[in-house]
Amino acid sequence: MSDQKPIDGLQQGINEPETKMPKLGASAEAKLIIERKKITTETIPEDVSRAKASSWLDLISPLTEWAGLRGDQLRHKRELLRVHQDSVLYDIVLQARSKIRAIDHAGAATPTKFLIPFIEKASIEGPEPELQDLWASLLASSYEDYKPEYIHFCNIISQMSLSQAKALKSIVGDVNQHQLEIAMDNINIWYNSSVAKNSITEQLNKISGEFSAERIANSVLELLDHTGIAIVNIMVELPDGSMLFGDAGENEYKDEFEVDYNILEVIGLIERIHVHWFEYKQWATTCTYYALRPLGYHFALRCGLANRT
Repeated sequence: MSDQKPIDGLQQGINEPETKMPKLGASAEAKLIIERKKITTETIPEDVSRAKASSWLDLISPLTEWAGLRGDQLRHKRELLRVHQDSVLYDIVLQARSKIRAIDHAGAATPTKFLIPFIEKASIEGPEPELQDLWASLLASSYEDYKPEYIHFCNIISQMSLSQAKALKSIVGDVNQHQLEIAMDNINIWYNSSVAKNSITEQLNKISGEFSAERIANSVLELLDHTGIAIVNIMVELPDGSMLFGDAGENEYKDEFEVDYNILEVIGLIERIHVHWFEYKQWATTCTYYALRPLGYHFALRCGLANRT
């Protein structure tokens, strides 16, 4: 055996792979990184720090005081709102009870899907009796014969103003439910936009004797003076080019309520119908009016705008 030590590695055998080992006695090098942090301490005198804190408190105090006052006001308003909601709901339910007593029979139970939005929306109604009556009549109708569209009627009432409710009532008029049903049938047959011109022509053909612009205007007025219709204007052009504006009679339409009528039209309760100028003999005639739509008819029935008897 030889005492000579291998320098580059150990021989494992002729057919065995050579495994390289680190050199014995080799030294390892390591780099040491030292990070130095410099900490600066500032000593603030006690009187200065006390002054800074005092200035911040002076700034914050009005804000916290304002927040407290606002919180008290909001709590007070919430309490007033709760009292208002209870009072309004009490009045509406009281009116509904008197209407329910007049119902001959009751239908199926009113579903919660209707009652919850009804309570939420009706409770924030104002003191106007006309609007409260709409809510009460709708509640009574749901007791008699609930329909899925009642949920949509809740949304309609909640968006209506007092002037819009009055405008719709003026179009419906003081009629009972049977009369309103007949009026709606006539509107669908004679007064819709597609046949209005023919209906006016037939009405003018009934004039006997001498024609005049006044007689034409009055004849058109007689035709349109109908339940479910609000006349906006009637105009007749004379042969000399002058214009005659027909009297709308006792029609409730007023120009200052134009936006209210437009909103009722957007909701889908009424429709604005304009009959364009058309020649009749030696006169030209035009008229504009609002007519009740089928949705407005059903809304009027369910919300008490037409009398039950």
